[in-house]
Order: sequence, then C-alpha cells, then structure tokens
Amino acid sequence: MPLDLPTSATEVVSRAKTAVLREVPGANPFLRNSWLSAIITSIANRVYDFYLQLKEALKQSIPDTSTGEYLVRWAAISGLTRLPATEATG
Repeated sequence: MPLDLPTSATEVVSRAKTAVLREVPGANPFLRNSWLSAIITSIANRVYDFYLQLKEALKQSIPDTSTGEYLVRWAAISGLTRLPATEATG
C-alpha cells in the first residue's frame, strides 16, 4: 500500500482547518487574519515540513534512489568502494 503524502503545504493547511471545523463547530478556522487561522496555518506548515523530511528519508532508505553520503553508505554495505577521479583522455 503506497504512502499518501500531501503534495503541497496548502493541502495540509486545508485538511487541518477542515478537521478543526469538524471538531469545533462554533469556530471558523477559514476566517482570514484570525488567531485560530494563524495557529492552524503555522502548525500545518510545520507538519508539511515533517512530510518533506519523511519523503527524503524514504528516498534515501532504498539503494536505487539514494544520493550523496547515503549512496556511499549503501555501497559500503554492499562491499563497493568509490574509485578515485582520473583525468580524461581521448
């Protein structure tokens, strides 16, 4: 089953505001410039940052998609070492 990650911070903010509206019917989190909207937006944006970190961690956890130091680590686990750079000839 694939992991359904949000595609944008706006999507997370919208989901959070809808959840608050469902749980607190008297509140209006969609009202612009309200303290409730500001709090929900800031928390939702931080949650989206966590989603981005999770997405990167998932990418680095597989040898086929890893990059940088993670790729070097996966190669070391497999017993491979990086060859030194050589001058091109031709």
